[in-house]
Amino acid sequence: MAMKSVFLLTLLAFLASTALVKPSQAAPAQNATKVDKEFAHIRGCASKLSLKCGNLTFYSIFDGKPKDIGTECCLQVHLMGYNCHKDIVQSIITEEHYNKERVPAIHKRSQALWNHCTVVSHRRIRYCEKSLTEECRTSLFQYVFEGRTKAVKPACCEQLMDMGRRCHKDMVESLLKSEDYKSRKKEIHERSKNLWKQCTTGK
Repeated sequence: MAMKSVFLLTLLAFLASTALVKPSQAAPAQNATKVDKEFAHIRGCASKLSLKCGNLTFYSIFDGKPKDIGTECCLQVHLMGYNCHKDIVQSIITEEHYNKERVPAIHKRSQALWNHCTVVSHRRIRYCEKSLTEECRTSLFQYVFEGRTKAVKPACCEQLMDMGRRCHKDMVESLLKSEDYKSRKKEIHERSKNLWKQCTTGK
């Protein structure tokens, strides 16, 4: 029970306090809309971290240990995005009324964790890319992100299978962080799934 999730319980407290703001406590429409957006934003960010990774991230930032949350959790933090990472930390600081003297150290650990996880994430992507030739890397990119081809060569499918589904997913999510693709996220995810299905079934 002790590990039910300090991270999630803290966020839930924040979300509850945000959701329960009474109309009389805020200017009618404009502030209510702002509160709803903040609620949705933080909830959406938090949903991108598993229970385990939420806890490890919380303890690393707010207690100073562990300093290394592991590759899997770093990937989740990095794919969640810097704005989500920063906003979640700030929401917890605000909700829990942390002593002002502790806040600079918390922000410093938060930034250090983000920097570390960025390096880990990039290292992971480079590792994944080694499984693909330049030709297949280009072909897979054009299929998923540009929709320029209806099928990829069997040899490229073999390389994708060797690389593995997790690497495929991590590479797609990493590129989706670019502003160039965010507006087409849904269709890119769909093509990514179709590519994997095509390569595993041959259809």
